[in-house]
Amino acid sequence: MKTCPELLVLSTAFDDMAKNLLKKEKERYKSLLDLKNELNEKRKTERELREKEERLNVLFRQAADPIFVSDLSGQLTKVNKAAIQATGYTEDELINMNVIDIDSDFNARGSLENLLGSPIPIMDQRRIPRILYAITDSGMRMA
Repeated sequence: MKTCPELLVLSTAFDDMAKNLLKKEKERYKSLLDLKNELNEKRKTERELREKEERLNVLFRQAADPIFVSDLSGQLTKVNKAAIQATGYTEDELINMNVIDIDSDFNARGSLENLLGSPIPIMDQRRIPRILYAITDSGMRMA
């Protein structure tokens, strides 16, 4: 049986194209699997973060000691039930107050520096995280 050189060239070219298509298809499938795995991992991380956040919120709400959360300027942003009971103010009243209204010796920058253990550079206050400020039953202030 004689083989036609043109058919052999076409057959080889067709085989090469099929191999390349298969290789690209495998790469695309692997990319899709990687993307799926990445999305699943992101969902898992987000779920774990929500669960941790909820646990922290429960601890915050149920803490026996008053907890005041403020921004760096001392503006109260969140208080727990014990803080409401200790001060006699409503939550809305407290949220509209500054820590100085409750504790005239309060120094937000100093409290944050004590918490971090070192001085903080002056920067845009919106980028500094909110700090936790608590007063214990004995009246001791904790940052």
